[in-house]
Amino acid sequence: MEGKPPAPKPKAEEAPASEVRTPEYWVARPELPFSREYIELEVKVAREVSERLRVPMSQIVDDYAPIFHAYIWPDTKDYLDIDTMSDDELADAISEKEKTHSAAEPLTEYHKGDRYGCFSFFSHTGGTGEELKGRVDIHFSNAEFDDTGPLSKDKIDRRLAELKDMFTEIKREFPEAKYVRGDSWLYNVDAYKRLFPESYTASPEVDTSRGALATGRTWGQFADSHLELKKELGEEFLRKVKALEEITPDTVRGALPYQALIVTAPIEDFYKKYGVE
Repeated sequence: MEGKPPAPKPKAEEAPASEVRTPEYWVARPELPFSREYIELEVKVAREVSERLRVPMSQIVDDYAPIFHAYIWPDTKDYLDIDTMSDDELADAISEKEKTHSAAEPLTEYHKGDRYGCFSFFSHTGGTGEELKGRVDIHFSNAEFDDTGPLSKDKIDRRLAELKDMFTEIKREFPEAKYVRGDSWLYNVDAYKRLFPESYTASPEVDTSRGALATGRTWGQFADSHLELKKELGEEFLRKVKALEEITPDTVRGALPYQALIVTAPIEDFYKKYGVE
């Protein structure tokens, strides 16, 4: 809870009711956990960084290792003492916890909260800082888990329909929104970029912020649409990290196949692209 909910708006100011409908193609499926092989890659990279920097594994989580984020808090039931465990023990333990969490999650609905199919958003429009005022962040995560990748040509219409639903709701709920921001390795991929206005992906910037390596927006490039490890890609990255003369966030990021890219564009470009009235 974040205190009392705001008072309801007067009737004259209320937005029209949401008209989001679950499309016929959508099948509510359970969330998949990351495979053990994928988890093992993160563990091995973290171990290499830890040993080269001569610091405990727990000290590199915020800069390099997102897979550990949920397991480093001693006052939680998921805590793992990662500094005393071998790589195999860590990969096994995290894999089991990921499976348990996924099994406990409800089936993925088409629309729930800020999610619309494979897309979701977060609005900063109520913030007070000038940097965030009017900003909407958008995110992508596969929730279909079928035999065809979510960005394949025969699914373009699905993804565009999801984006139209999402931006229709954004315009309804947040009419003060001014621009859209994205941050992901996916903005290197033409199959993803084609879903958005050209202005959005025209001038990407590499995300060099602290912690950019320790998020799914960077590490997601090593998992396929079933969250299995892209083995050759992962092995090449690990080889490059081991060959680095110096370990820093910048050098490790430079060993990645793809950089996380930051992109922005006026929200009106999205309304026009998807035919949002």
